[in-house]
Amino acid sequence: MALFLPVAAAGQVPAAGVFTDISRGDDGVPFDHVVYTTAIGPNGDLYAGGSFTAAAGVPAPGIGRWDGSSWHALGLPGDSILAKDAWAFEFASNGDVYVNAQFSHLDAPHELGIGRWDGEAWHMLPAGQNNSPVIQVFEPLALGGDGTLYATAVISTAQDTTATTIAQWDGESWIPMGSTDLFGDYTSITALEIGVDGSVFAGGESRNTPGDETNRIVRWDGSEWTVVGGGLSSVSALAKDPSGNLYAAIVTRGAGSPKVVRLDGEAWTAVRHSENSSAERIRSLVFDPSGTLFAGGVFPTGSAPGSCAGVRMWNGVEWSTVMQRTDPWVVHMTVRSLSIDSNGDLIIGGQFDGAGDVSSPYLVKFTAASVASEPAPSDAPVGISVSPNPSSDIATISARGLARGYATVSIVDVLGREVYRSQGDVPAESAELAVDVSAYPSGIYVVRIVAGSDTYSGTMTVTR
Repeated sequence: MALFLPVAAAGQVPAAGVFTDISRGDDGVPFDHVVYTTAIGPNGDLYAGGSFTAAAGVPAPGIGRWDGSSWHALGLPGDSILAKDAWAFEFASNGDVYVNAQFSHLDAPHELGIGRWDGEAWHMLPAGQNNSPVIQVFEPLALGGDGTLYATAVISTAQDTTATTIAQWDGESWIPMGSTDLFGDYTSITALEIGVDGSVFAGGESRNTPGDETNRIVRWDGSEWTVVGGGLSSVSALAKDPSGNLYAAIVTRGAGSPKVVRLDGEAWTAVRHSENSSAERIRSLVFDPSGTLFAGGVFPTGSAPGSCAGVRMWNGVEWSTVMQRTDPWVVHMTVRSLSIDSNGDLIIGGQFDGAGDVSSPYLVKFTAASVASEPAPSDAPVGISVSPNPSSDIATISARGLARGYATVSIVDVLGREVYRSQGDVPAESAELAVDVSAYPSGIYVVRIVAGSDTYSGTMTVTR
């Protein structure tokens, strides 16, 4: 049983967990340069892409695969086609790997594009031929549930100019989705996400100071692009929670502090924000199976040199710091990619020298601490507790030390929807309330008790 006290200031609480070094081989040699992207394959293998030439001492020019015990290359010098400097991964249902990268082969020693790895060799997806779209490297990929691959492309227009949009691969060629610039000049396509209904979402980030434009989040409905939720001015990352709800990281005007927003129907709603959860730039968003949101980037945490966080976590109540460094000798600390592996652990890639007390350059794993179920002591301060936590059927909410009188108990999911409410008197000493959560979807829920002018909150995890 875990005791919950009144909500602390957002962003002040460190997240409990353990970091594990996965950047080194048996000989202790780490990755030799920056990891740009990470992804988990259908069989649970971890893929890392970046500007490195060796993965944990294994020659792997820009792409490495971790099978849980050792690192492997996807191709080696001397192959007819060699991929390096990977920026994005997607996986076909048969296990083939699509990658946006720089390729080297006889016809083009430095070709930027998309290739497919079939487990033995690379195959290029042709682009830019016979007036077909030119696929942009350094941009995101997305794979639909029907196996359709989506990528950023530059196309020729009827006015003999070019336009940047999204193209889909039909198995033989790239087909542009639209014939005009998706976002206009000076805007990069920074994020792609597939909706629960199969629609494609695209987000863009201005290369200049964000302006008044609000068209930088759009959705393809099968025939045209439309602005989503009234629009956003600058989007750096997109992600879906386990229920399929869309979240975006945005950069606002003025203070310039990126925030996370959620699409609620046809409008965007801000996830609780505080000064301590602001960031220079959020580069990656990801949810774990329980619905916990992780944001990766650069988060200043104080005035001291080198004081910054690379990852923050939102549990439905507050932001907490997952990865932080305070070493004044740390020149760079930028998290570029977050992934959740098959065990629910967080994989962190970027440009850093380690995390916590672990020296794990460029790549590290974070395992969040589980919440123990133990009784609250009899002299526990005012607050509430939930037992068992996690719960799958009956959860008992206990209140201790609350003022005698009328109180309201509510349970809210991570989207802010109230799923339970009960009202009644609170005895002088303590009170318990049994709640059937067997029909609740798995995830994190906020439990609140309002007694008079006092409000107490905590979290409850439901598992299946």
